[in-house]
Amino acid sequence: MDTSWGRVCTFDYKELIEILRERGFPIEDLKITNLKSWRCYRESYKGSDRCIFHAEEKDPKEFLKSFDKELERMEREDKVIDFRGFIFPAKFDLKSRVFDKPIFFTGATFTGPADFSDVTFLEDADFTGAEFQDEVEFNMSKFQKVVSFNDAIFEKHGIFNRTKFQDIA
Repeated sequence: MDTSWGRVCTFDYKELIEILRERGFPIEDLKITNLKSWRCYRESYKGSDRCIFHAEEKDPKEFLKSFDKELERMEREDKVIDFRGFIFPAKFDLKSRVFDKPIFFTGATFTGPADFSDVTFLEDADFTGAEFQDEVEFNMSKFQKVVSFNDAIFEKHGIFNRTKFQDIA
């Protein structure tokens, strides 16, 4: 990731709210703690005003490499896994992972196929206002706590074969 410009991502709650509004979500129902102070502070991608996760144009291989590092960091250091507003390029695969923290894909965009097959979500999972522009699979996934797909957009197929919901979905 080219960070020589010394800038940080400017993606913030106002832009997240705008994405959710465009996707039809009633903003008054949004549950984000300290929403008005929420923003991304990651380093900019190639001198833009966005990090690699919020940038619309990016190298998919570079994204996946950065994503793996960021996910490892979040799992190790953060209280939640936070992918709010991320733009996932090309094919995205989280098969067979176990997430033991709340996870947010709120307002995320998946431009290519996404595979969440056999993923176990031990805590809450939020896909509110997520947009899946290609096929997405949740085959044999397990949601142990609350999962929300409020106003999520499935432009192609959303496949949930043998998916288990232990709480409210």
